[in-house]
Amino acid sequence: MAVAEDSLSRLWVGTLGGGLAQFDREREIFTRYTTDDGLPNNVIHGIVEDDEGVLWLSTNDGLARFEPDSGRVRTYTVGDGLLSNEFSAKAYTRTSRGELAFGSILGLTLFSPSALVDNQLPPPVVITELKRFGEPVVPGPESLLESSIEKTRNLVLSHRDRVISFEFAALDFVAPQKNQYAYRLEGFDQEWRYVESTHRFASYTNLDPGRYTFRVRASNSDGIWNEEGASIEVRVLPPPWRTWWAYCVYALIIGAVLAIERRRAVNRIRLEGEVELEHYEAENLKQIDQMKSRFFANIAHEFRTPLTLVLGPIDDLIAATEDEVEIARFGLMRRNANRLHSLVNQLLDLSRLEAGRLELQPEPGELVEFLKGLTTSFSSLADSKKIAFDFRSDRDALYVSFDRERVEMIVVNLLSNAFKFTPEEGRIEVTMVTAEPT
Repeated sequence: MAVAEDSLSRLWVGTLGGGLAQFDREREIFTRYTTDDGLPNNVIHGIVEDDEGVLWLSTNDGLARFEPDSGRVRTYTVGDGLLSNEFSAKAYTRTSRGELAFGSILGLTLFSPSALVDNQLPPPVVITELKRFGEPVVPGPESLLESSIEKTRNLVLSHRDRVISFEFAALDFVAPQKNQYAYRLEGFDQEWRYVESTHRFASYTNLDPGRYTFRVRASNSDGIWNEEGASIEVRVLPPPWRTWWAYCVYALIIGAVLAIERRRAVNRIRLEGEVELEHYEAENLKQIDQMKSRFFANIAHEFRTPLTLVLGPIDDLIAATEDEVEIARFGLMRRNANRLHSLVNQLLDLSRLEAGRLELQPEPGELVEFLKGLTTSFSSLADSKKIAFDFRSDRDALYVSFDRERVEMIVVNLLSNAFKFTPEEGRIEVTMVTAEPT
């Protein structure tokens, strides 16, 4: 333990592990200073005051210069010319000429505090190397660097350069191990990062696309900083899918999709409108058809009574005469009247068909003679249009069940169309062929 009283009658105590303590005689309290306050070590072997009122402390890890008023500490080590960083207990004194002497485990250190002058020149700072994924980048035509990093002021990185490192140095070699550094990547780091001389590099990973500025400052061994330091502009290019032209393509694609969707929506609305219009027209047509069916049904009912009245006298005429020629003529009249009566019934059937109430009513009968009678009713029309008209059948008779009205309707419609579209002196044949059973 070391005890000393300075020129201002302040009592100082150097402990063997508790740092430096100042005793306040009036309040009888101690104020302690430790490594947390800048001391190199908490073991104090000697305390000597120089002519400026500064205390010099010998420790187990260097010689400390302590300013009582400000609390500033400056440490000297073997890097500054000491024989050893570890000093001996009670081996210290001040000579009559103001020199200070401290004994260490390797010898005596004698110096004049007034002769120690700080280096006031800020050290030059340079960026010495660029690394990509931990590998040094060599300048070249296809490299990130066209020339050395010291001469580079602008650096362009791609999105694939995810890990980069900058190494730097202060060009002060008095005690380079005491040089300090501070670096910052503007646009990324919020504050300066301070590092010792053993960590002269800065690494960054996965930088976002954009523009940055890397700056580095340094101090010499006496704590004089070069505030300007060195800098390099860094630009990180975006990946192809995040470039402006990629966003233009995205915008065009989105625009095209929106246009297609809008066109589909318009077409869908138009189709819905057309379907609705068609439905409306179909409903109108259905109503019109229903009105027509009701009209024809009413007309048919009106025609049936006069036709019945016509058929009665014709039957009477046939019964009252024995002339074969007259009977044939009256028979033809009766068949045509029956044909007209059948057409009237067809109008009524049309109304039943639309109402879903029309059903087939098959009855046993002879089909060949029935068809021959239907064709015979068109003989007079064939004669008037000079059309050769004939009926043929591969059988003389065929007994089957059939709906007379429906068969008559089909055959008569076919023959009516045939006579309508056959020119004069043409030919119409009705042929009945029986299909073989399978």
